Amino acid sequence: MKMNRCKAACSLLLAAILLLALAGCGSPAAPAAETARPADAAETVPTQAPAAEPEPTPEPTPEPTPSPDELYEAAAALAEAGDYEQAIAAFEALDGYKDSAEQIEACRAAILDTQYEAALTLYANRDFAAAKEAFEALGDYKDSFIRARAIRGIRQTIAGGSLHTLAVRQDGSVVGVGNNLRHMIDVEDWTDIISVAAGMEHSLGLKADGSVVACGENFFRNCDVSDWTDIVAVSAAFHQSVGLRADGTVIAQGQYVDGELAEQGWTDIVAIAASSSHVLGLRSDGTVLALGANRSSECEVSDWTDIIAVAAGDGISVGLRADGTVVTAGSNKYGQGEVSDWTDIVAIAAGSMHTVGLRADGTVVTAGSNAYLQCEVGEWTDIVAIAAGDVHTVGLRADGTVVAAGPNSNPMQYDGRCLVSEWTEIMLPD
Repeated sequence: MKMNRCKAACSLLLAAILLLALAGCGSPAAPAAETARPADAAETVPTQAPAAEPEPTPEPTPEPTPSPDELYEAAAALAEAGDYEQAIAAFEALDGYKDSAEQIEACRAAILDTQYEAALTLYANRDFAAAKEAFEALGDYKDSFIRARAIRGIRQTIAGGSLHTLAVRQDGSVVGVGNNLRHMIDVEDWTDIISVAAGMEHSLGLKADGSVVACGENFFRNCDVSDWTDIVAVSAAFHQSVGLRADGTVIAQGQYVDGELAEQGWTDIVAIAASSSHVLGLRSDGTVLALGANRSSECEVSDWTDIIAVAAGDGISVGLRADGTVVTAGSNKYGQGEVSDWTDIVAIAAGSMHTVGLRADGTVVTAGSNAYLQCEVGEWTDIVAIAAGDVHTVGLRADGTVVAAGPNSNPMQYDGRCLVSEWTEIMLPD
């Protein structure tokens, strides 16, 4: 009995120990009882989550291809807006569609028109050098060639009268020599002058602002020019003053032997020339108008064409053609009309008995009487401008000095009109 109890107690104890052992296997180990991790055990590295794949970019929807009509309308819109260069490129891309070729030509013409109007504006604003350059760049467009060449003669910085000579200095002042009986060389107080003209007994000065001053004999009111405005060129002869306005019209003051010459309604004039008997007006189309006594047929110039400059002498009209040749109408009493063999001429002048031409190489030729040695110019070189008085010739050199040929060597005619050798710093033409 007692033995059985002992066995039962041992069984219970064994069972309790087994329960405790099983319970310890499921509990965290105490620090003191922690089992050392093997040295070669690999440390676990957390794995990074894989990057998300980028969403595919959607393919752009292709723009619809413009139709030829749409491209044509776009090109036309550029032309309408005045963007002619872009319009030309757009019409060229149409490769002859509809009237693209005609539109291209119209755009090119519009570009030239714009440039032409700009040149006219420069001229009206009296910026003659820039205007000449702008017209030259246009070549033969409209009347650009004639206008460019005519501008060369607008600024006359030397002038010869019947008895005196004038010149414009670089500072805009004026010098004069010769007979001063009628005060025609009382020019000391003139300022801001860009061009001069000399008549028989009076002088004209064109100011940069387009106004005109005068001095000398005023019996025929030829010096009453104080109200003239917008003038771009002046000419004088005998007792006559003539002015060219920027708008191409002409104004005149004074009297000829055959009566008064008033404004005649001339338009589109780009150059003028006056003599003791008539006035010439060069049109921008290269034709010439004439008005005056016409006693020697000096006004018979209606058939002249392609003229780029004019000069008027006593009873003679002289025209410079674009090809450098010269034509005359009127008196040839002294041989002053014998110019048919002249070539390479860039400027002309005319006196009472002689005609003068400036060659492109800076030399000078003459025709007519040499009674007063006015034709003794054979040794002149480097000349950039010429002028002719009644019986003397004046030349402006490129260095701003002046030479003259004429009656100073004749004691009976001596009046000092050719005493110009000391002049320096004379304004050069444009």
